Amino acid sequence: MKSYRFRLDLSWHHFAHYYRGDASRVEVIADGGQRLLIHARHFRSLLSSNGLHGHFQLTLTETNEVHSLLRLTTS
Repeated sequence: MKSYRFRLDLSWHHFAHYYRGDASRVEVIADGGQRLLIHARHFRSLLSSNGLHGHFQLTLTETNEVHSLLRLTTS
């Protein structure tokens, strides 16, 4: 499996575009410089009233399916 770590700072208001379906993917740059497009549905359980803030780790299967998305720290 492949893992990527990244930082994300999105307000709830900004993430609402994804939540409503106006946009479907969140683009992040991993700490290693890789550009990742992650479907917004994977972030919904991590969303708070303040939005999405902190360091996250995305783990993919060998076929590039999301295995897990974890919040490592909050900011």
